[in-house]
Formats: sequence, structure tokens, C-alpha cells
Amino acid sequence: MQESPQLPTTPPLSGADLVDLLNKALQTVATNFSGDIDPAALAWPYCTWADTGNGLLKRRNAAGTAWVTLGPLLSGWMPVVPSDGLPNADVGDVWVQGEGPRGWDGSAYVSLGMRLIKITRYTSSGTFTPDARTRTVEFQVQGGGGAGGGSISGGASSVGAGGGAGGYAHGTIAAASLSAPVTVTVGAGGSGVTAAAGGNGSTSSFGGVATATGGAGGANTGSSSGVFGVVGGLGGDVSYGSGVVIFSAPGTNQGQAGDSGTRGNSNFWSGSGGNTIFGAGGPGIDTGGTPGRNATGYGAGGGGAGSTTIDRAGGNGRGGIVIIKEWA
Repeated sequence: MQESPQLPTTPPLSGADLVDLLNKALQTVATNFSGDIDPAALAWPYCTWADTGNGLLKRRNAAGTAWVTLGPLLSGWMPVVPSDGLPNADVGDVWVQGEGPRGWDGSAYVSLGMRLIKITRYTSSGTFTPDARTRTVEFQVQGGGGAGGGSISGGASSVGAGGGAGGYAHGTIAAASLSAPVTVTVGAGGSGVTAAAGGNGSTSSFGGVATATGGAGGANTGSSSGVFGVVGGLGGDVSYGSGVVIFSAPGTNQGQAGDSGTRGNSNFWSGSGGNTIFGAGGPGIDTGGTPGRNATGYGAGGGGAGSTTIDRAGGNGRGGIVIIKEWA
């Protein structure tokens, strides 16, 4: 409410007008000021103003000449304390007047520098526009996983290899350097195919900032007896645009390759799919006429199939994911 807390003294003033002005003045005094228009002309020293236009809580200075920002309006996530009133024990994150957020480091309160304001997860393609408050954008881009290789009937040792995991890109970029909206592409997982190599996973990307290619599908042996060591699908690769701070050394975010199909005495095992930080690839199986296992983790590779009596499809690779974290 933003009305004058003082009643007019110039007559005439009807009873109805007096009641209306008195109610408004009392409501203003009870709540102080709230709204998106500066109530400086109506304010008094040490009163408060909920500045809804900027999302800030402000208090009038002792001279009644300016507003002092206390902190976020209805922050809820941290209490506001003066700079000389920091707690000497951990009470959670606090907002220090005139300084911003601080967190407990085990012995004292230190500046947090930034705070996480939003997380968006994409499991299908879309677009991203940063919040007006965002200073830094953190991204995780996971390519789709390749499918496991299928097996072929009629061969005493037909086994499929595991599919490779998609590449994984992780880093940060300044929000000001983005040209919004940013196109977000989430790669699909490769599909298992009967009696053939598995399908490749598709590429995921965050605009031109980061790209993670899909994992390759696992191969299969064909139907000839005595052929082992089927090549697992290669993991996906990653690349970055300019202005990116990469969270790990180049090359370490390549997708994990799928395992080869193997033989142990009279048992034949298909290859397992490559894993990702989001979960496991499809496990390898004994050659008992069972299709390959599907991947469970985002971007992981499918397991290879194994069979000596019937054609079997390899397990499906799982689609990728893109996660965007916004820091203010």
C-alpha cells in the first residue's frame, strides 16, 4: 500500500472521506510501503519499502533522504543480517546487507560470490533463454548412446558387442555472451537391430557452446564359428565453442566404449554397453537366446545380444540429456 500516512487538515472533510483516508493511512503504516513506484515523497526515516519492481526490500535512511537495500524481497532461502552482525556458528546461508550472500566454510562466513537460481533439464530438444538475473550458465551435455550389436542364428559363436556411450561436455559460459534463445538438441539413443550392428546414438548440443556426439553401435560376429573379440562401439566425442571454461581436461569427456563379445570355454558372452555419469549401459549376457539389454543411464550404450538358435537384436542405447544451471 502506498498512501500518505498523514491526514489532511484543510476543511471541508466529510465523515465518509475521513474514514476512507484513515483506513488507507492505517494500512500504509501497518505494512509500510509496497509497490513498483518509489514512495519517497510519502516516506519517513527508517520506514520500509517492498520494491516489487526490482524484487528488493529497502529501508529509508536516518535522514529520510535515500533508500538502503536490505536484501531480496521475500527471499525465503536466507535471512538478512547486518555486516557487523554475522553469526559465529553455522545457521545456513545468510544475506549480508550491502554485500550479498555468504556461506559457512566450517569456521566463518565467507562470500558465496554466486548463487544457484535455476536448473533446467532437457530430455527432448527445445530452447533456452537465461533469466535476467543470470550471470553464469553451467551446462552438462550428454550425447545419445549407441545400441548393442545383434546376433545371428546358425553360428556357434554369434555374439554382439556393447554400444558406446555418448560424449559428455561440461563447462560454464558467461550469460552475456549467449545469443538467446539458445537451441538445445538432445540426441536419441541408437536402436538395436536383429542380426546386425547396433544403431549409432545421435548428437546432443547446447547451441554452438558445446557438442557431444553419440556413441557408436556395437558390431556383431556374423554366423561363422570361432569368431570372437567383436569390437565394442566407440564412445562419442566432445567439442566446445569460444568463451567456455571447461570443467575437465580435453579428451577425458569422451564416451566410454562398449565391451567386446568374448568366449570362455563353452560359454559365450555378449559385450556390455558403455556407462555414463548418469548410469549404466546394458549388461552383457550369456548366449542363451536372449536379446541384448537396454541401457539405463542417459547416454549409455546398449548391451550386445547373444544367440545360437535365433536372430536377436542388441539392446537399445539411451537418449542423451542436457542440464542447464543458472548462477546469479
